[in-house]
Amino acid sequence: MSRTEAEPSTISVALCTCNGEAYLREQLNSIAAQTRLPDELLVGDDASTDRTREILEDFTAAVPFPVQVESHAVRRGVALNFESAAKRCSGTYIAFCDQDDVWLPGKLARLEASLAEHPEWALVFHDLELVDADLKPMGSTMWQSIGFDAQKQHRWEAGGAFDLLLQRPLVTGAGLMLRRDRLVRVLPFSTGWIHDAWLSLLLSTVDPMGFLPESLAQYRQHGANEVGGTATSTRSYVEETCSMDRRAYYEKQEAVFHELVEQAGHLEGVPGERLRSLEAKRAFLQRRSRLSAFRPARLLPVLSGLIRGDYRRYSRGWKVAVRDIIMPP
Repeated sequence: MSRTEAEPSTISVALCTCNGEAYLREQLNSIAAQTRLPDELLVGDDASTDRTREILEDFTAAVPFPVQVESHAVRRGVALNFESAAKRCSGTYIAFCDQDDVWLPGKLARLEASLAEHPEWALVFHDLELVDADLKPMGSTMWQSIGFDAQKQHRWEAGGAFDLLLQRPLVTGAGLMLRRDRLVRVLPFSTGWIHDAWLSLLLSTVDPMGFLPESLAQYRQHGANEVGGTATSTRSYVEETCSMDRRAYYEKQEAVFHELVEQAGHLEGVPGERLRSLEAKRAFLQRRSRLSAFRPARLLPVLSGLIRGDYRRYSRGWKVAVRDIIMPP
């Protein structure tokens, strides 16, 4: 008898809220409309001062599955809020949930089935349709926005997930379902990272991970997103770069990645080659942090990094190289 026949899987949804009254009801209604209802909903409310708690109380009384709300008197931030909610989950699988999206009815069923079909996967994630504040389609998806195209998907399926995630985050928490028994490997979450980028890169060092190419949720873009999905124009990228605090930017990049390298070093079964790759990226970030305040003096080390392939291997390529050259002194 298979495990699925002997012990049916259960699903926990970890939802984090913070002053979410504008869109929360639509998200909650989409959870209640799932063809496969969750077995529990664990909510972390991060010191909301609007009607979020009232909306959650009304929802709790109306649905057939248990809802547990943990209210924080002092704001913790996204990473610690999701960590706390995830640690309270008891299901076989954990689906992470933002407060402002809308799930398609078959989302949970589809993710659960894919993990049952692929017991080797630590997690699975799906694409997201980008919509505006009124849920009107914007004509693109999250994967199109971040460049997770057919070529990268093929690389991922061929075992290249770690190398792709070493360049940049590709897994969006709003489309993620994780095996709960893998959660211990990524705790504690770093407050310097978004939770989805932290856990996906760490898990990719030891576990296969899968994806589903369909969009199973609407990812709302409303100007106050913690992380947006719309592509950045060249002009806005340059304007953002020129307004950066160069020293603070570099120091944060190096420090938060150092945290991940340290945690990966304590995981069992991480191949030495991948630990060396993580160390190499940390060294790359360190070299960038030591670039001269004098822009012309940055040209040679940045060009050397491009020739060695560092910018392609550990970041988004030439765009990051240009950023390193034009950033303020």
